[in-house]
Amino acid sequence: RVPDKMSSSTPSNASKQSKMQFSPSSEASAIFSAFVAGGRYGLKIRLPHAFVMTFLFRRDLSTQAKLKSIIRLVSLHASSLAKFAALYKTI
Repeated sequence: RVPDKMSSSTPSNASKQSKMQFSPSSEASAIFSAFVAGGRYGLKIRLPHAFVMTFLFRRDLSTQAKLKSIIRLVSLHASSLAKFAALYKTI
């Protein structure tokens, strides 16, 4: 026997739509969460890469200048990813 598509175990379309509605506070929370996660991921990915590449290929800089460069690169990358993630969530 083929099960009926409108069986009692399947939620109706009205209940699905009510679950999909978000309040403004939950949307703002999701956007903020995406912003934080994007920044954290940008830091996690860029820090080791910038560290290795700077110390391998920027021999002309002092150690202090290398560390400043790494911090600048990491903060730029993390903020860019955070902004992108927040913008993506708003759309």
